[in-house]
Amino acid sequence: MTSGRIRIEVADPQGAAALTMLRAAAEEARALYPELQEAAATWPTNPPTPARGIYLIAHVDTLAVGMGALRPLDELSAEVRRLYVLPSHRRLGVARLILVELERQALQFGYRVLRLETGDRQQAARRLYEACGFRRIEA
Repeated sequence: MTSGRIRIEVADPQGAAALTMLRAAAEEARALYPELQEAAATWPTNPPTPARGIYLIAHVDTLAVGMGALRPLDELSAEVRRLYVLPSHRRLGVARLILVELERQALQFGYRVLRLETGDRQQAARRLYEACGFRRIEA
């Protein structure tokens, strides 16, 4: 999928671009939620893409600027995971484009329900999800 200079592609979650984006997301999460992190905690990694799952990377020109993934929960539902955009490329519609592509892929996989989880300190993400039709449910 391409929108202007933004290109969204299926990617290997264990590839260099995905791991670079994951590290950036983890650094931001650790800064937002320092009380949840141990100083010696290892950096997260990505498992291989599961059946009926997908991992996407958004690029502007050759620079990876965002990511998002679908992980199956059961036959009819999946979880939106790893949705993240570099701070330098926020408010350009990148996250919305990734989310729209994840929703399109979810329909192709036959999912009828998408779920996601985000922290209470990530207000911009919560506003995006609500604007895209997601609603808050109990954990």
